[in-house]
Amino acid sequence: MTPNLSRIQRVSRLMQTICSLILVAVPLALALVWSNFESLAPLSEAFDDIPIQPANLTWLNLLLGFLISLAGAAVVLYGIARLRRLFMLYGEGQVFTHEAARCIRGFALAIMLYAASSPVIGGLLSVVLTMGNPPGERALVISFSSNELALLFLGGCLLVISWVMVESSRLADDNAQIV
Repeated sequence: MTPNLSRIQRVSRLMQTICSLILVAVPLALALVWSNFESLAPLSEAFDDIPIQPANLTWLNLLLGFLISLAGAAVVLYGIARLRRLFMLYGEGQVFTHEAARCIRGFALAIMLYAASSPVIGGLLSVVLTMGNPPGERALVISFSSNELALLFLGGCLLVISWVMVESSRLADDNAQIV
């Protein structure tokens, strides 16, 4: 085993653990935010453009908001799960494999899906959080920023890298059969 592979395995096991923690922490954090919405929402930039009137929020608004947020988080959590699997493979020394390439492709697609769905999720949240407001004070806020463009670009880059890795794993398999 080369020193670089040993380092890759060690750091990958750490990254696998971090991914596992994120998979647990994100749903818990969402539940915490939505169960304490009035005190925690002002700390988030996600709600800055939405004219929320806390007095008009009901448990139904908060439940729907939580479920919509959870749907968006599910895409992110899928991507993190793919990363976790990738780091598990790297920790086992399986670097240039077809499975590793599929993990990168899954992560890339999750990033791109999250970027594409963010404006829809934000729009749904704005409707849910303002539906109790008086007429004329309800809102549908849809925004698409450079953040989403950057995520789409990053996802596209990772998608191409995953295709290259699939080809490299095929070459590695061919070379292994020759020897």
